[in-house]
This record gives sequence, C-alpha cells and structure tokens, in this order.
Amino acid sequence: INLAKSLINLENYPQPELIEQLLLQAVEEARTLADVRTTAYALGTLGKLYEEQKQWEQALEKTQDAIRLTEKIQAPELAYQWEWQLGRLLRNQGEIESAVAAYKTALRSIELAREDLIVLNNSEVRFSFLENIEPVYREYVNLLFLQNAQSNSEQKSDKQVNQPTQSEQNYLQEARETIEALQVAELENFLRCQLSTDRNITIDNFIETNNLQAAVIYPIILPERLETIVKLPHQSNLLFYSSQVSRKKIEDDVKNLRKAIKEEKTFNNNTYFQEIYNYILPQNLDIILQNNQITTLVFVLDGALKNLPIAALYDGTNYLIEKYSLVVNLGLQLFDSPPLRSKKPQVLAAGISESVQNYQALEFVDDELQEIKSKFPTSKILLNDKFLKKTIQDEIANQPYSVVHLATHGQFSSDPESTFIISHKDRIQINEIKNIFRNREKNQPNPIHLLVLSACETATGDSRAALGIAGISIQAGARSTIASLFPVNDLSTSLLMRNFYTALKEDNLTKAEALRRSQLALLSNNNKEYAKPYYWSPFILIGDWR
Repeated sequence: INLAKSLINLENYPQPELIEQLLLQAVEEARTLADVRTTAYALGTLGKLYEEQKQWEQALEKTQDAIRLTEKIQAPELAYQWEWQLGRLLRNQGEIESAVAAYKTALRSIELAREDLIVLNNSEVRFSFLENIEPVYREYVNLLFLQNAQSNSEQKSDKQVNQPTQSEQNYLQEARETIEALQVAELENFLRCQLSTDRNITIDNFIETNNLQAAVIYPIILPERLETIVKLPHQSNLLFYSSQVSRKKIEDDVKNLRKAIKEEKTFNNNTYFQEIYNYILPQNLDIILQNNQITTLVFVLDGALKNLPIAALYDGTNYLIEKYSLVVNLGLQLFDSPPLRSKKPQVLAAGISESVQNYQALEFVDDELQEIKSKFPTSKILLNDKFLKKTIQDEIANQPYSVVHLATHGQFSSDPESTFIISHKDRIQINEIKNIFRNREKNQPNPIHLLVLSACETATGDSRAALGIAGISIQAGARSTIASLFPVNDLSTSLLMRNFYTALKEDNLTKAEALRRSQLALLSNNNKEYAKPYYWSPFILIGDWR
C-alpha cells in the first residue's frame, strides 16, 4: 500500500494499472488475514487512485467501502482521510451540499482523533499537518462560502461589507468556528499536546462580560480570495466581505512589507502598507467600526497574515495603530480572570546586556530593566550572570509575580526545536518553558498576567514562525504576551518599553492601550528618529488585552 501511495504521489506517476494491481492484491491479502484496518486502508488508497484518474464512480465506491470498514472498527484517525476524500469526490461532481456533509463528518473524526493524530505526527510515520489536516479545514470553509453563494442569488461586490441574511449567518458562524478550530489544531500539532479549555470562556462572552468595545476580525485565506468575517460587540449577527486577492499575492505582500519595514522604508517608498490595509480593512468597514465606537480590534489571523505587523497597515492618512488598540487572538478561549490593572503588579525583569553564546550585546537592556524598577519598586532584577534557567524557575515558582519581562535574544519558529530564548549560559527551549512557568501553580495560585519578550525575533524565511510566539505564550500559561516579529533597534525598544510601563503604572491603562501609546510615542513628530515602522510596528500583543 505504501509503495502504491508513493507512486501515486509522483508528479507523473507511471502505469496506473500496475498501481491498481498492487492495491487489489493488498485488499485481497488483508481480507485473507481478516485485517479490517488494513483492508480499509487499501480500499481508501484504491479510491484515491481512481480519484486521480477521474474514475469517479469507482472512486466513490471504494471510498465508501473504506469508510464503512473504519466505522466498524471505530478508527477516526483513519476514517477522516476517506471522509475527506469522499467530500472531494462529491465536490468535483458538483454535489456541494453532500460534499459539505462529508467534510463536516471528517472534521468530527479529526476532533475524536486529536490525541492519536498528535502522537502519529510525532512518530516515525511521516505525517504532515500541512498536507493531511489543515486542508480539510480550509476546503470545508471554502465549500461553506460556495454553498452560501449558491443559495443566495444576490451578488456581493468586492470589499463591500455585507449585512448577511439569517440563512447566511449560519454559514458564517460555522466558518468562523472552523477557523478557530484550525488555529487550535495547529497549535496542538506544534506543541505536541492537547490544549485544555478548563475555566475558559469564548471571546464573545469575554467581550460581553467585560463590556469591551472590541471588534473581532477573521481574515480567512482561500486559494483565490480573502473572506473576512467581523463580529461587533453587543450584536449577535456577523458581518462579512470578500477581497479578490489570491493566497500567493497575500503571502508575497506580507513578505515584501516585512522586507520594506526591516529596510527602514516608510509608506512613501512602497505600496504594501496601504494595499494590505485595503483588502483586510475596506473603507466602509472603517465607517462601521467608528459608528459602533470600537476602540480595539482583535485579529484572529490566518496563514501568512500571522507574520504581519498589523500596526503598520496604512490607510493613506493614518497607520492602523493611530486609530485602534490592536490584539492578536489564537482562536483560543480566554481566561475570565481580573485584569492586570486591578492589581498592583509585581514584576520579574530579567535580561542580558552582554554578548553571550555568539549573540551581540544588548547594551540598553540594563537601562530597560532599571526603568521597570523605577516604575515598580518591588520588581526583582536578574541581569547577565544572574539570569540563569534555574534562577528564573525558582523565582517564578516561589514569588507572586504577575508580570515577567525577559529582555534577551531568542527565536520563534514553526519548529519547536528552533523556538527558544537565551539565558546567560544556555538556551531555554519551548518544552522547558512549560516546566519553568507551570511549577508555580503548586505554590502560587495567581497567574502570570503578562509575559514580555522584548528582544526575540521570528526565524528568517519561516512563514509560520509566529506559531513559536503563540507556543511560548501557551507554555508559559500567561494570560497575555507581548513579543516582536523581528529584531528591533536596542535603544528604541528600551524607549518603547519605558513608555509602556509608564502607561501601565501612571495612566492605569489596559495592556493594549498602553502598548498603543508606547508605539505612538515613537511614531510622534517629536521623535522623528524612531518614527519609521521598523522601530515600533513589530510588537504585538497576544491574548487578554485588558
């Protein structure tokens, strides 16, 4: 069977009759052995061969036979593959409603098999989340929008924000929940564990419970367009709009915008700042947000957009950060705990100003930590050789810190092995972060409200590197995290952090608004040296923004 699958996966595979014979032989041998699982696997792969050959009737027959057998032995980690295949076959024949039902069944099987799929992906079996799991979610969402378009004859103009009918609301809510589920599945695959939802509440309930003027925006990347769903506070109905922009263009635009920012160019030198703004936030959505007195935008970013410094998006007159506080959500539920500003924060501030482990010195880290100490006198400072893995672990486990600030080199990557932060003597890998932070639960009932990573960066060329930021945030059990998407000037970072902690302490602002104010301080006309997006735009806030 594996030989047959390998041959099918070749770009121009030879002799389909030979592959068919291999699989028919496998089916016969598996049946002789009364091996139901392998029989199902062989039949499903045979259906895949017929799908490739566009022999639709035979493909449907073998795929349905495989599904029946997997149901018999209750093997959802196998069943979803053939249910997904059935959905593709039905979609290719124009049976959209039946295809949607098949995809929905496949996603239920994935949900049942979450733990098994995580183990499988970490085993010697070659298994790719990008190839085997993510497409099921995306193709299902694409089908939902297609089904919606078929059932609604009214034409929607590009980038026009629409007030959906009641029947459309069901499609949108299903699409929204599916994208959130994809985000969780991607994180679980990255962390190699299931994420707990104990004591969590949905983002809608979080906003309503805390009476927050926050809109949640879901840009969903499909092969040839961007579909965006918007949830306004205190309103049950969703809004949506489409932009005719391909996945490839989005990926290229994000890559070019990041490159432009790193080269310290401003919006006058390129079009990416404004172009991405226009297809993510069309003009009439801006008007709706203003009419609803929205102060905070919560983005559930998809695909390449996760690496996007959203603060730098430009509407022709203003950057997005000049109009709203900005937050990134991981598709996860939030903890309904008291906000940071209702407490007197106790801060653990650790950093490295010296050159260690072949990383350059961060000469302004000492100033950065001392500024924190001046705002919060009870802070504990661990600088250079005091910043050790064991010291950090002991401090976090035994003291009621609500803020942990780490000013050190590090890297965020879509590979857990390449996601780490630097202590004075060694690296702290992502799997060690969980142990360092979670040990405090035995001694300290209060959570870490804020984790700040002020000198780390995403891995060069890794389009999914923002997964590393999300992973560190989750492993630390922090209610929220501030991190940088790429390396930033040492002095400007120190200034930004000084402004951030001043806003937290003296103005009693939310974390999101404090970060916004600190970014605007660099952007202001009074600070022309650091007004370029390079100095302030890469900082993002993930999680609870209060």
